[in-house]
Amino acid sequence: MDAPPPERHTLILNDILDRQAIQTCFHPIIRSKDHSIIGYEALSRGPVDSLLESPAALFAAAAHAGKTIETDLLCQRLAIRNFVRLNLPGKLFINLLGETLAHAPFAQDHLDRVLNETGLPASRVVLELTEHRPLPVYEKIIRALHECRRRGYMIALDNIGGGHNGLLLWHATLPDFIKIDRHFIHGLGRDPSRRKFVSGLTELSHRIDCQIIAKGVEGKDEHEWLEAFGIPLLQGYLFGTPMASPPRAMDTHRPRTSPALGPSTAATGHRLDGLIRVFPTIAPQKTVEQVGQRFLANPGLRYLPVVHDGRPVGMVWRTRFMDMYVRPFSSELYGRKAILAFVDTAFKGVDADLSIETLGQLATQDAYAGIDEAFIITRNGLYAGMVELKDLLRALTDMQMRNALHANPLTGLPGNTPINETMREWLRLKQSFVACYIDLDQFKAYNDVYGYQKGDEAIDLVARLLREHTAPGRDFIGHIGGDDFMALFQSPAWETCAQALLGDFESEVKAFYSEEHQRLGGILTQDRHGAERLIPMMSLSIGAVPCTPDRFASHHEIGTRLIEVKKMAKGIQGNSLFIERRGMDGEIGEASMAPPPTRRASLHSQ
Repeated sequence: MDAPPPERHTLILNDILDRQAIQTCFHPIIRSKDHSIIGYEALSRGPVDSLLESPAALFAAAAHAGKTIETDLLCQRLAIRNFVRLNLPGKLFINLLGETLAHAPFAQDHLDRVLNETGLPASRVVLELTEHRPLPVYEKIIRALHECRRRGYMIALDNIGGGHNGLLLWHATLPDFIKIDRHFIHGLGRDPSRRKFVSGLTELSHRIDCQIIAKGVEGKDEHEWLEAFGIPLLQGYLFGTPMASPPRAMDTHRPRTSPALGPSTAATGHRLDGLIRVFPTIAPQKTVEQVGQRFLANPGLRYLPVVHDGRPVGMVWRTRFMDMYVRPFSSELYGRKAILAFVDTAFKGVDADLSIETLGQLATQDAYAGIDEAFIITRNGLYAGMVELKDLLRALTDMQMRNALHANPLTGLPGNTPINETMREWLRLKQSFVACYIDLDQFKAYNDVYGYQKGDEAIDLVARLLREHTAPGRDFIGHIGGDDFMALFQSPAWETCAQALLGDFESEVKAFYSEEHQRLGGILTQDRHGAERLIPMMSLSIGAVPCTPDRFASHHEIGTRLIEVKKMAKGIQGNSLFIERRGMDGEIGEASMAPPPTRRASLHSQ
């Protein structure tokens, strides 16, 4: 089945223009240092579920009909009116085609009239010249931009680095803002050449007093790199999706998709938020013909989630659907039927709080073997977006590589760098957790008597028990080095698990000693004066520090406190857990011994 003829698109376009049926969505632009909103970019689209809903389809039809300028002016006019109607703060960024701008002073006069009608001052409007195609009558456009600035408008250049005239325009217009093309933002942490390019643009923007905006920020790793480069302004799905009625302020503590992929992902159970992409959806009552035309108008659309009252009910996969749709007489037979009859209702919904690692494990299970390209993500049962399988696999690969780089060679557990990054990340996200420093007591004496191989086995025992008594994807365990370990708990039952860890260690460590040493309760040695001395069997000392968002400013403070608390735990004979309560309920601390060896508890058995 061929795509609809251009004449049909022209009829739809004429109807849109007659009814002024353009929908305006606003995408926030935030200040990097405090996540405050400095303005919104107005994004114009055709009517929902129409063949011209996407901007590309809308303006392709306008170009074919010779109505590009008329369509562009309508988008600008409605964007200004909706911005004023919503009383949004900050600046309004309006996309402006070079073809429209070339018709100066007509374009400027049109903007001036709309501003006079709405009362919006020109100083709050940023005209954003888009670089999707070579600009016509280049010199005329440069003069028009200077005239816009004289009238009080600010100027922005879009897609710097990805367009046709970027640096030339930058030099000729000296804009107030430039936007770095999404190509250079995606994968910033993995590509040194991208980092060099972004760093160079940032330095240049500082020298000529131009503010730089990084667009298309979707992952926390990208966010952190951009902050490190000193990029002042950010825009992307990480901070929210374009909305007809956007928020007037953001959570200043964290991006919208806060537990996202980032430098600490390799070691921590980060949730899926950073991988979630918001895709268009359809209602179950839509017809087969409407869905078919949607796919035809959007060649890159590989699937459509079906959502009813905010809840996902299934998925339409492009390949399967189009195999049916393009058959002879399919349109006549099925075109008017509701799409629900052709929906894959056996989709796999995944809660947004799930970790990347856990979803990776699920993806390999038989129940998920039929998954095509993406998972539907929900929050409280409501549709939240999609996670594409390729993004999940890339994230898992990154995590494995980073784990290998920082893992302890004996236990395979993450080392100091991921430990510190995890604490720093959780503090930044205002997440509560309990930091536990675990020390293997009497290890040196055991190692001296039984040898390094048996000593390594004792270290491995601690690592294995830590894995058994923590929740993958929620808690974090690391190996500081030697006989020192770290556990960061977010599980509510952390204390029960720590006690079970102590009990299991006390029970299993006896097998590491000879019958004689078991009978004595330790290793009998002589001190420097020749006096006999009994070194007790190995035990674990755990110093625990509850970390709430208001207690610690950095992971360094937590580390300092942990050293103090570990000393308190080591002062207690045998397997012990010392919990610091300083600053909490007026207590200084509390200590407990290991439970009886027969008591076993873990997150996996509760």
